[in-house]
Amino acid sequence: MNEFAIAENGAVSNCGNRKWLRRQFPGVTFPKGAPTDDWLSARNIYRVEQRPATIPDGRKIRSVQVPVFEAGTVRGYELQDK
Repeated sequence: MNEFAIAENGAVSNCGNRKWLRRQFPGVTFPKGAPTDDWLSARNIYRVEQRPATIPDGRKIRSVQVPVFEAGTVRGYELQDK
């Protein structure tokens, strides 16, 4: 699922999918249905990372209701001990 989040003052202020993004910017049409990274970064919008590239041993993924903004990345999950 392609989710996006607006980050302001170091925290996620709003988030949603492509339909949500189109409602936030009604006069904008996105080529191939998705905005470019340049367009997103100019508006402090981030793609929500749904899972890490690798899961450390002894950890598991848990989805979160509100994405977390940390170190320039927005995550839709947290890692927990098994």
